[in-house]
Amino acid sequence: MPTSKGFSLIEIIISLAILAIMFSFMFYFISTIMLKNKLVNSKPFMLTDYNYSNKYCHLDENQLSNMSIIQTLNMSAYISTSTPITSLQIFNKNKLLITTNSASTTEKDIFLFDFKVSANQINLTLLQSMDIGPGINDSLLHDNFMYLLNTSINSHVKILKINLNNTSFSQVGDIKIDSLHSSGAVPKKVYLFNTNLLIGTEKNNSGGELFVLPLDQNNIPKLPLKTIEFGGQVSDIYENQGNIFIANASDTELFVFDTSFNLTFVYDAPLSLGNGKSVYYLEPYVYLGRTVASFELFFLEIKNLVLNYINKYKAYGSIDFIQSVDQNILILSSAEHDEFQMYDKQLHPLKKIDLPDRVSSYNCFENGFLFSILINNQPNILWLK
Repeated sequence: MPTSKGFSLIEIIISLAILAIMFSFMFYFISTIMLKNKLVNSKPFMLTDYNYSNKYCHLDENQLSNMSIIQTLNMSAYISTSTPITSLQIFNKNKLLITTNSASTTEKDIFLFDFKVSANQINLTLLQSMDIGPGINDSLLHDNFMYLLNTSINSHVKILKINLNNTSFSQVGDIKIDSLHSSGAVPKKVYLFNTNLLIGTEKNNSGGELFVLPLDQNNIPKLPLKTIEFGGQVSDIYENQGNIFIANASDTELFVFDTSFNLTFVYDAPLSLGNGKSVYYLEPYVYLGRTVASFELFFLEIKNLVLNYINKYKAYGSIDFIQSVDQNILILSSAEHDEFQMYDKQLHPLKKIDLPDRVSSYNCFENGFLFSILINNQPNILWLK
């Protein structure tokens, strides 16, 4: 006659251990999904919400197909004729900082606006303006500091601190780079990498064209930690996945460095015309934009530690900016038509929009894009959504 048998202590312990492992795995799995969803939902629409320096652009599924110019803001009440807007920085979701490159040493070249958005209208109210002089080529917003690339040969990087309580700004620092002062070259591009400002300049006959300026604990840049020479103007800087990409206006149009600034790749388009103008990396692809040439866009790939050529494309104008929008690629060119061009990651066309003229700066926010353009020599900001 069979007899009932209870579980031994070892069997109970093993069963409990298996259950614990299963619950641990389920908890990890659910927590990971929740964290990913939280990160996706909380990801800023523009990386100028103080803690980021590089633009992140996002569109809802139906936004791209219906995108058009919603509003044109004429800025001639604040900015003089023929003066280009060189950067548009949005922070706190309701403040807009604009910099310009004025030909005059007495005109204001940085403006802070209150930025209110309704369904189909943006309203700007000027809060503060300042003459940095003589003009600003580029800017970068990080924490509550703004770094400005000045066109003066005596002052190359100016640092402003933004007061969040009364929404104003004041100058707190000024950097002069000796070799730029000697040659007369001016800085053109600024990028934040880790705790360093990367400053790209015009061709510098007295030294390099890329300067690495470390930030101290107060976010004030120090004298250059490192200088790299390219033999031509640094037109664009971008970092992603441990690769630092430099678009260069010389015979070698693309340089790629690791995070210690060791050179890993170089590329030169096999054509006599055109120079490196813009660069972007959306893993595993590299997009190299060029000035007007036989082909202005080169499509490359980093695979198995090798930089490979995939294809080249005609854009009918200089490719001034390249930007990812989610997993798509936005190209802004100087073409006579369709200056706004959106492609998927493999460069299949998705959307083209004809703008009034060439874009001099841009930014993106939760309600679309802002583009600065000179229309009949008057400074304007376009809102697309």
